[in-house]
Amino acid sequence: MNKLPMTFENFKRYMDIVLHDYEVQEKVYEASGHSIELLETFSSLSAVTSLLSYIFCDEEDDWIGYYCWELDMGKKWHSGMVTSKDGKDIPLGTVRDLYELLIDNFRTYHQN
Repeated sequence: MNKLPMTFENFKRYMDIVLHDYEVQEKVYEASGHSIELLETFSSLSAVTSLLSYIFCDEEDDWIGYYCWELDMGKKWHSGMVTSKDGKDIPLGTVRDLYELLIDNFRTYHQN
């Protein structure tokens, strides 16, 4: 398959929405003394990331979820943290890094 599932600009636009809503819920959580957690209350973050995972055939690997939740939107990523089977560094510090990984995986998925 030669056609990309989405341009980087569109992907970034959706990820910016996820990032904004994530930051708002984190601020509410902090301001409430860690007593109000909205991440589980509203389904918009999960819905958008799940839809992007479906579009990019990322449901099994869940790179999007890993980037968003485990890596705190890429802020916790550092060199050497994620490597390929052959030991090469997989950068995941930015939305562009995530997009490029997803595109590579998407192309591999559709070659099989």
